Amino acid sequence: MAPARQKQGFKALRGRRPAAINRCMNKGLRIGLIGAAALGTALAAALAALPFVLPASAVKARIEQAVERAAGRKLAIDGPLRVTLYPALGLGADRVRLANASGGVAPDFATAEHLGIGLRLWPLLGGRIEATEIQLDRAVVHLEVDAAGRSNWLLRPAAHPGAARGSGSGSGSGGAPSAKGAQFSGIRIQDARVTYDNARTHTARSIDNLDAFVDLTDLDKPSRAKGSFALSGRTVAFVATVATPRAVLDEKPVGIDLTLAADPLNAHLAGRMSRAGTFEGRARFDAPSLTAAGALFGLRLPGGTVAFDGAVEARDDGARLHDFKLRLDRTTAAGSIALGRSDNHPVVTADLVANRLDIDSPSQPPDAHAPPHAANGNGNGNDPEAWSRAPLKLDVLRDIELHAHVEAASFSYRKIKAAKSSIRIDAAHGIAMVDLAQQMYGGTAKVGVTADLQRSQPAWSLDADFEHVALAPLLSDTIGVTQIEGTGAIKLDVTSQGANTEAVMRGLSGKGGIDFRNGRIKGVSFDKVARAVQAFLGAAIGQGAFTDFSVMSASFAAKDGVLTSNDFRLDGPLIKTSGAGDVDLGNRAIDFRIVPKASATFGKFKLVDIGVPFRIKGPWRHVNYAPDLSGIVKMILKPSSDWLKGDPKKKNRSVDDVLKKLLGIH
Repeated sequence: MAPARQKQGFKALRGRRPAAINRCMNKGLRIGLIGAAALGTALAAALAALPFVLPASAVKARIEQAVERAAGRKLAIDGPLRVTLYPALGLGADRVRLANASGGVAPDFATAEHLGIGLRLWPLLGGRIEATEIQLDRAVVHLEVDAAGRSNWLLRPAAHPGAARGSGSGSGSGGAPSAKGAQFSGIRIQDARVTYDNARTHTARSIDNLDAFVDLTDLDKPSRAKGSFALSGRTVAFVATVATPRAVLDEKPVGIDLTLAADPLNAHLAGRMSRAGTFEGRARFDAPSLTAAGALFGLRLPGGTVAFDGAVEARDDGARLHDFKLRLDRTTAAGSIALGRSDNHPVVTADLVANRLDIDSPSQPPDAHAPPHAANGNGNGNDPEAWSRAPLKLDVLRDIELHAHVEAASFSYRKIKAAKSSIRIDAAHGIAMVDLAQQMYGGTAKVGVTADLQRSQPAWSLDADFEHVALAPLLSDTIGVTQIEGTGAIKLDVTSQGANTEAVMRGLSGKGGIDFRNGRIKGVSFDKVARAVQAFLGAAIGQGAFTDFSVMSASFAAKDGVLTSNDFRLDGPLIKTSGAGDVDLGNRAIDFRIVPKASATFGKFKLVDIGVPFRIKGPWRHVNYAPDLSGIVKMILKPSSDWLKGDPKKKNRSVDDVLKKLLGIH
């Protein structure tokens, strides 16, 4: 068309534009509405015809065959199969079962009361089944390991004739689905239960109320699962990521990342898992109560807060922790710990270096799972000095096999304190042996303890050797005696039985001995007693009085918590003392009779010895010192023959005069 005529046509059209545009728009709208109506009618007809286009029996057979080819296990749909249109297009099946591996204990590997499969429409109209989402309701999965260590959860595609021809076709002709055709949005699991039964290690566990969504869009891309489950009555939230799901199907190592969050525990695990279920990576966890965290997994562990960060190597039958930092209350440690099982008991082997080792320390926060005791913590009412009746925490040594070596910069057990300590613990089948070599109270200690925990009342044996220890803090912290100072040695070879400290102390039997040097006994002056007898008793006894000694020694026999000695000896600068009596450990009391002998000269006369029987009796916190009035005061004078004859230049003196002069009585 020539330019002039085009312009003329445009001018003519310009005047008619509104009407022309309206006619065009109305025509397009009508065509669109007719097309939409036709499409909607076609879709509705197609959906209505689905049950006839795809008979339920044919679809059920296809699903069962496809799963059997992919998993190598027979799938059975025992309930009806139906096409669902709302809330999404899909298939629904009831009472679905996937067979267990050959030789498995449970008849089925997995069951579900309801299985829902979301479907894509267009592939379905073409005769192909492509899923969008799979939903499992009230499923039960049985994970098993047989006696040879073979697991039942490795699914292997079944070999079948013509697999090569049909594989990868993506059609409904029976070939295995292609990677692209296998894509879907995920798997939704509601109210499932998972059991674990290991015939090799005799371990059984289960989790309930599993709710999760597995975001699985591509077998070659990371898959993320998020949800929660119930374990030992507690809710545990989790987030898990698998780097490449295809690696799991191909039985190749795969990267995993797992986070757990529960009331008593927060944990994170990251590393690689192999086809056999082994894992190698790093782990972090922390818990306000080790007892509560252990209870999650069926373990009975002591109390205290715990935190861990280190390398982990795990197998189906155990694990190894190394290159880690461990904190238990105020204790920090490094080293290695191996975990396993034997004879249906956990086995723990540890080699640790710690800054400190506190056992049953009062500074530890109270454990909510421990049995209640009195306010003072010893179960004996309001008497803070009585032996504790609180049960000794021994359950952990009954339930596990333990082999541990710990080097600690400091050690404490209740009031007992030590510096550098080397501790070995071996416990198995209810028998525990502990060997300690410690620097404590300025000296050294070697202690061996054996406990038979198989009895209702545990049996104990103790072999202890203390050398060059400071007596005041040692005796105060161990048995509550505060009157003796100095340094010395103590040897014990005793046995007992009991489930608490009081019972153990009341049942001690065996033998021992003491050898103390260069100290003093507070609260009494034996030399003053010997000189003053009863007349000057007030000056000889009191908080400021004391008896110096260079040697204090004794051997003793123990029976039913009472130590009996017949060869007590105390040598000081002014006196030599012998004695005999009982120390009642069970009742924390003493009943001893001693004879201090003071030596003196009188002018030119020879040595004079004075023996005064003396009674030490009462509870340790309030010992009573008094002359033994039931005995006879024996005074043996050994003057020279010159003294017996008298001095002709001086007035003769009687024996009474000599004693008064010697004792300072005027």
